[in-house]
Amino acid sequence: MKTRHGFVSNSSSSSFIIGLGKVTDLELFSSWFENQKGKQKHCGSVRVVGTSDIREIPEWEIKRDWTKQTISLGCDYTSNEVSISIDPSKEEKFLVVEIHNNEGDYEQGYLTECVYEHTLFTSDYFSEDQQELLYLGKDQGLSEYNVTFGCGRNG
Repeated sequence: MKTRHGFVSNSSSSSFIIGLGKVTDLELFSSWFENQKGKQKHCGSVRVVGTSDIREIPEWEIKRDWTKQTISLGCDYTSNEVSISIDPSKEEKFLVVEIHNNEGDYEQGYLTECVYEHTLFTSDYFSEDQQELLYLGKDQGLSEYNVTFGCGRNG
């Protein structure tokens, strides 16, 4: 039996942000990450893992294809997925973003309608600190950052 930690919801309508970033400027990234830790008021996780950590993480949590030199992260209740390159022969650092919101987390109250009409759903449904996670890059010490967001039914 699979047990998910962190990226789980009991609500029937949920939104998500998933992202993978490759850390190349450790000093710049560390400064941003320390600041980010104080802002985290959301469900899910923003964490850093290394190549050796990825080898130990269950395949269903972070998929890897050592032949194609990629790792992927998906959302359990949609077909959305993000991928990034990895060099299995080097110890690299990666940012892993897994955020979810439940139906009741929205002041706008329109998440259920957005699940059925995806054109209604925009990044405005996320808090400011969550929206910041959509636009990371070189200013935060990342050379690559692939991110997606959306909504779906998970129950």
